[in-house]
Amino acid sequence: MIHKNNKRQRLGAPTSGPTYTRLVFITTTALCLPMMALPTWAGNYTGSVSGGTHGVVEVLNGESNIFNAGDTIHNTTTKPGNAIFINGAGSTLNASGTAITLDATATSDSDLSAGVRAHGGTVNLIGGAIEATGAAYTRGILAIKTTTPTTVTTNDTNISTVGKESDAVHAYRGGEIAINGGNIATNGNISHGLYSEKVFKADGAAANITAKNTNIITKGSNSWGAFAEEGGLIDLAGSRITTTGNNGNGVVAGLDSHITVTDSTIDTSGKYA
Repeated sequence: MIHKNNKRQRLGAPTSGPTYTRLVFITTTALCLPMMALPTWAGNYTGSVSGGTHGVVEVLNGESNIFNAGDTIHNTTTKPGNAIFINGAGSTLNASGTAITLDATATSDSDLSAGVRAHGGTVNLIGGAIEATGAAYTRGILAIKTTTPTTVTTNDTNISTVGKESDAVHAYRGGEIAINGGNIATNGNISHGLYSEKVFKADGAAANITAKNTNIITKGSNSWGAFAEEGGLIDLAGSRITTTGNNGNGVVAGLDSHITVTDSTIDTSGKYA
C-alpha cells in the first residue's frame, strides 16, 4: 500500500503518534484502502517520520518491494526515526543503486535511529549508499532478530555515520548482516564500523556480521573498526580497517564474543591505539 503527500495515523496508534508526509507502506493488512501491494516503487520518497519502529518506507507482514538506481529514500526528521523499517516473517526489500539518507538523531542508545532498520525479514542492497547524518545515536544498518530471522546483505554499498555513538553497521540479539565490498565510515566519537552484540535467548542465535573485501574507516576517539561483545560474532576477510582517533582500536572482542580476521590489514594511528 502506498501513501503519498498525506498524513496518516496508523491503526491502534494514539492520536499523538507520528504523522507521515510521504512514504511507501506495504502490508498484508489493509489499513486505508483495499489496494493490491505492488512489488516495485520508483522515485523520490522524502518525509519526516518519527518513531523507533517507523520509517519513510515500511515493509511489513510478509510483503516485498524493489527500489532501483536513481531512487532516493530520505527521512528528514530530527527526532528518532528510520529511513527504512522492515518487520515480519517473509518481508523483503531489494534495492539497487538507491540513495538512503537519515537526518534523525536521539538523546540515548535506547532510542536508536537507522538508515535501514530490520526486525525480521530480509534486506538486499546492491550499490547505492546509506548516510546517517544525525548528531548522535544513529546507525547505517541495524538488524535485530525478533520472532523470525533477520538478514541484511549489502554488495558494494557505502555506509556512513557522522554523529557520536553512531555505529555504521550494528547486529543485535541474533540479527545477521553480510557486507560484501563497499566502504564503511564513521566520523564521531565512540562510533564503531562494525558492532555485533548479544544472542537471541529463545534459540541461542548470536548476532553475526560478516565483512568481505570491505574498507572500514573510523575517525573519532574510542571508535573501533570492529567490536563484538556479549556473544556477538564478526568474521572479517580480505578487508582493511583504518582508525585515526585516540584509543581507536582496530578489532576488539569482549566477553563470550569472537572475531575472526583473515587476509586483512589493520592500521591504527591515533594515540593509545
